[in-house]
Amino acid sequence: MDGSAAGERVRQRVVLATTDADRRRVERFRLAALRRERGLAAGANLPAGIDRLESLAAQAEHYFIEQDGEIRATLWQVGAAAPDRLPESLRQAFMLARFAEYGHALSVTGPPVVAPDWPGGEAAALLLAAAFKTTRQLRREIDFTHCELANTGLYQQLGYRRYAPHFYDADQRVRTPLLMLLKDFGHLRAVNSPFTRLAAALPNDRTAANWFARHFPEAPAIDTKQLRDEERFWRFLTKRLQQTPLTSIPLFRGLSYADALRFLHQAKLLALEPGDLLVRAGSTGHEMYVVLAGRLHVEAEYSGHRRRLASIGPGGLAGEIGFLAETPRSADLVAGETSEVLVLTQAAVRRAMEEIPKIAANVLLHLSLILCERLRHSTRDLLDARPTDPA
Repeated sequence: MDGSAAGERVRQRVVLATTDADRRRVERFRLAALRRERGLAAGANLPAGIDRLESLAAQAEHYFIEQDGEIRATLWQVGAAAPDRLPESLRQAFMLARFAEYGHALSVTGPPVVAPDWPGGEAAALLLAAAFKTTRQLRREIDFTHCELANTGLYQQLGYRRYAPHFYDADQRVRTPLLMLLKDFGHLRAVNSPFTRLAAALPNDRTAANWFARHFPEAPAIDTKQLRDEERFWRFLTKRLQQTPLTSIPLFRGLSYADALRFLHQAKLLALEPGDLLVRAGSTGHEMYVVLAGRLHVEAEYSGHRRRLASIGPGGLAGEIGFLAETPRSADLVAGETSEVLVLTQAAVRRAMEEIPKIAANVLLHLSLILCERLRHSTRDLLDARPTDPA
């Protein structure tokens, strides 16, 4: 993908599982990774929703990456009539009923599963490239998948499009539904997709793309080209915040231009439409959000009535408590208008602590100061609201 040694290392190991032995190896790797991700012991039962997806995966084509005889990453893909066997919740999230006329020309690709010590982005892109090539050879038109919020930008750069509201998976994590119009060469070229060269060697037409434009006119057009390099990314942030991010985002105060740029490179950009539910009360969070444009509303149910507790504008921070403590979210976080947010995950911050420890320490210090200030205001409000003792 980028010519790096890691990219070349995985490039040579993409394999389609064709034997029962390979499929069993893939299954063991997937189940171990899914349990590890959820903090479950070996052999423990997975959540019911995950079990249903794994039943579907048993009927799928599997691609995997191998190193030194060990599987390091894998994904599955089903096509033809198989989407009919998806869990109903996923069928609704993908809005598959609206694609009924495409029938056997549809496919569904599961999220890549990558070993924790491997380059996740590169491995995922290479696995998806192999699946893309096979899917095109089978003359399919539309491929569906979903991903974590933080990976939405990566998938859009590959050529997938967001077209439906976010949804919650079996673990109550926010997911982005995506689709790729497999023969829309113009879109792949416009976003500089690494699949462009593969698509150029195959027949392409805009029939499905034109159908999609008619039936999904509300699908947002995300210009991922603005995020192709660090300098453009920085200018993009500055434009959104109307001033330098060093002063607009409290989390980054005290950082030099170069240091802030290095830390921001760990973040992802997410576009939201009015009414999009970014965080659901009761879910466990692994992300925090910095508002770049628009406004997020903090809302909760009290005595049968929905109340707005706070509104967060450009430069504001949300989700930091759940991010730090992995405790259930106490309220919903909803886009009040068309908005863009930076998404920082725990994995991204851990990576920053390893690669740029001094910069990460500065950011975490300012996060603690923000939390202390909010605690001070909350304490003051509680004291002001306390009844006065009678004389």
